[in-house]
Amino acid sequence: MGDINGDGLTDVIEVSRVNSIRNYTAVITLFSREPLPPTVNIVKPALGEVLAENYTFEIDLFDPDGDIVGATLHLHASRDNISWEEVANVTVTSSGRYQIPLNTRSIENGHWYFMANITDGYGHTARDTIGPLEVFNPHPPEVVIDYPFGGEVLHGTVNIRVLAYNRDGVLMAPGVRVYISPDGTNWTFIGASSTPSIFNPNLYTIPFDTTTVDDGDYFFRANVTNEYGLSDEYTTPGNITIDNSYPPTVHIIYPVGGIQLSGEVTVVLEIYDRDGNFLPEGVTVFLGSNMTYWLPVNLTSYTYENLTFRGVFDTRDFPNGIYSLRVDASDVNGTTSIAYLNGTLYILNVYTPRVRIVSPAPNSTVGGLTILRAEITDRDSNVIPSSMHFYLSSDGGTWLDLGMGVLTEGYYQLIYNFSGLRNGVYFLKASVRDGTNLTGEDTIIINLFNLYPPEVTVLHPDGNETLKGEVEVLVLVTDDGPLEEVNLSDSGDSLPRHNPRLGVPGHKEAQERGGGEEA
Repeated sequence: MGDINGDGLTDVIEVSRVNSIRNYTAVITLFSREPLPPTVNIVKPALGEVLAENYTFEIDLFDPDGDIVGATLHLHASRDNISWEEVANVTVTSSGRYQIPLNTRSIENGHWYFMANITDGYGHTARDTIGPLEVFNPHPPEVVIDYPFGGEVLHGTVNIRVLAYNRDGVLMAPGVRVYISPDGTNWTFIGASSTPSIFNPNLYTIPFDTTTVDDGDYFFRANVTNEYGLSDEYTTPGNITIDNSYPPTVHIIYPVGGIQLSGEVTVVLEIYDRDGNFLPEGVTVFLGSNMTYWLPVNLTSYTYENLTFRGVFDTRDFPNGIYSLRVDASDVNGTTSIAYLNGTLYILNVYTPRVRIVSPAPNSTVGGLTILRAEITDRDSNVIPSSMHFYLSSDGGTWLDLGMGVLTEGYYQLIYNFSGLRNGVYFLKASVRDGTNLTGEDTIIINLFNLYPPEVTVLHPDGNETLKGEVEVLVLVTDDGPLEEVNLSDSGDSLPRHNPRLGVPGHKEAQERGGGEEA
């Protein structure tokens, strides 16, 4: 066989024999055929194999025409056996078995289809497909310390929080391991955990009693190893300070959140100090209308017995409203712990209005037209203005209503004429009532003194009599002070001066005018 007729193709020679009586005749027939396509067969991997790391595919190639030299044998991968992506290739020289290495980490873990294909010089393509095959390359775990992360001051028992991520398989026992070192070189194992949080499958908590090591600065390190022997570790970037000069611990027992307070209230706290150096005077109670601005509470008294602190304060020091409560407790070292009330408090006090007589001043002397002024304050702001009245009493039992005060320039004011009232010592009272019928009062003592001109009334004779001889003349004289003299005259002519009988009280009418004397 060969290219006998020069058409560029391999020729096939067919020989036939013709029988005759006398001789044999050989008939040779030459004809041409199309070139044959190559064949490809994936020998390795086999179905069921798991591909990992650098896996070598083995592929058998057969080219019946010998024209495959220099062609490329391609290896493709597909998730769905529809869309293909070339992942490796090799140049061939002839028929035979070829090896194609594949870094399986260049593709994701999972199930894949693989296809080998080649095209010869005549455009014939051969392919072979296998799959699905599992590709699995275990990833190393990742670990980071969530708390402490650097710069904290630790004391007592703390929870070391570690986040560990393991994409493949499980963590090897004992799970997350934590170490501590004062210098970043010499490490001491302090605990491990293989049980993650029920709320976060990547969070592991390792309790650590800081009193088991000396006070000072430390580094923390966590490491993990998974079932494939892959590991990771993390070291805190900054120092963490351990200081076991313990602050007191404080818990608010009373009040509880959501209740209403009024008047004096006793705050009850449970305070424990591991060092035993807590100071009761180191307790400060705060009320705040929000969680950022706090007002200190004045504790009028406090006690501390059997770990229980009791402090009394007056809610009336604060306006009615909604408050948060905070407590600071300090020891002799100045170490402080803070507790916050869970919830809010409602302060509601019903306040009695307060009234203060501004004018006149206590024990001052007044008379005639006098301005009475009173100052009124009411934290409830529900004073009834018309209820503000001034009262006067000579004995503190019977009161004369002088009238209503009118708000003028910040004061309740009443102008009253004391003329006509008997001079003497009086009680002056200002009174006001609010919308809840609570009454506020203020009382002072004043001296009432009015200067009156003397008044004279001739009682006898009565003016219709005829007088003869000696006549007794009765005269009623009223005045603010003692009389010096009384002069009698008749029709303008002076009569002889009579010595009046001074100091003798007059009748009732005279007494009501401040006292009287008969002459």
